[in-house]
Amino acid sequence: LGHLSQGGILYCLAQGDHDLGYEYTGVPPFVFRKAANRKSRISRLTAAASHQPHFRGTFDGCIANAYYELPVPYFTLLVLVLEYRPRHSVLRWASHILSARREQYAVIVTHSYLDSVSHAREAQANATQRDGSNSIQGNSGAALFDSLVRRHSNVFLVLCGHSDGEGYLLSRGSAPGHVVHQLLSNYQQWPRGGDGWLRVLTFDPSADTITVRSYSTYLAAHEPRSQLVLRHCMRGPQCTATRPHVDLSQSQVWYANQSEDAPTDAREWLNSSQVGGGVPSLPLVQQGLD
Repeated sequence: LGHLSQGGILYCLAQGDHDLGYEYTGVPPFVFRKAANRKSRISRLTAAASHQPHFRGTFDGCIANAYYELPVPYFTLLVLVLEYRPRHSVLRWASHILSARREQYAVIVTHSYLDSVSHAREAQANATQRDGSNSIQGNSGAALFDSLVRRHSNVFLVLCGHSDGEGYLLSRGSAPGHVVHQLLSNYQQWPRGGDGWLRVLTFDPSADTITVRSYSTYLAAHEPRSQLVLRHCMRGPQCTATRPHVDLSQSQVWYANQSEDAPTDAREWLNSSQVGGGVPSLPLVQQGLD
């Protein structure tokens, strides 16, 4: 984090299941279990993160639940970071933040939200592993969407990890015309612990596009199969008349690529079994609205 700060790079930190609730069990093969309670290791980094100019506040003094404001051309971007399996009280706090800043475009970042096995939002949030790991109680990805994301029309993007691979889901919210882009990125099962893969999002408000690419710092290479172009109105009233039409007759439809010129046949997307040397996993397919 010191290198990021020295380079003038702003950051937002999100909590994962490996960042909280470690308890010694002595039981092989891991000896420790994780996410057995809410005591968070990420709290050690609160001071560093909160001294950044875009930091605005937290739920309870820990950056596991925090929000940030980034001024960009045409609008202010609100970034809302939520804990692993967020509690009901956290969602109430998040709803207040979103309601108080409804004029700001909002991005929600949370660890576990999309599921690469079911190809949908995570439906089971409280599955406990045999050693007691992941026993903390909280909201699933499906519950997070239903109780928070779809109810706030300023939320247009959700970013998550946890489940293996890369995935995309486009869904409609409760308000007319409200659509939400949802991206999954997790490379820990890929060769050499992930080969330094990063998900890079480039926002172009003047074109109403978000270009999504994957880049490996270890291989110094891009993965062309990962590239997406998401289309979203980011200029408020100025672009309402020219907003690309989105068919909202269905909330979720499988399709192959976000590019408007892409074919609409479903296909598998990238997961660890497709990159050579990774741990096999079930295929992940993109989802969305036609």
